Amino acid sequence: MQWPYKGVKSGHEKPLVPMSLFNPVTGQSRRTFGLVDSGSDTCFFDAEIGRSIGIEIEKGKVSRVYGVVPDKFATHYIL
Repeated sequence: MQWPYKGVKSGHEKPLVPMSLFNPVTGQSRRTFGLVDSGSDTCFFDAEIGRSIGIEIEKGKVSRVYGVVPDKFATHYIL
């Protein structure tokens, strides 16, 4: 499957896929774009996106990931 690259603020083009996220508990949904990272073992979304569809992010299991923020560990929640 191939996706066209789209320009982003930095002036670079990225493989952004349009998607809709839906929370079956609240019935809320949000349209956004996802960045295709074929080398990643998992998918990440900004907490703002989860909160916008009624997900209580901080109720997830706390974990840390390296590489999302250059040269730093970042906290994330696994739901």
